[in-house]
Amino acid sequence: MVDEVDRLVAMEERQLDNALLYHAQRPQASGRAFCANEDCGEAITAQRQAMGAQLCIACAKAEEARAAHFRVWRR
Repeated sequence: MVDEVDRLVAMEERQLDNALLYHAQRPQASGRAFCANEDCGEAITAQRQAMGAQLCIACAKAEEARAAHFRVWRR
């Protein structure tokens, strides 16, 4: 007789397998070839495009700094 723990472990493994399968089948994000910032327009590298980047490195750093400032000062 299978005890409760074994059934729960088997169920967890099935859920993990399903989640991994779902993750592998979801559409890949495609990034932009050029920065989305209208004032910039700098090219984005192929590696960052594959990760779904929308901003060049300089603009992404500026956006992260702005977001960090907003979190601290709320303005």
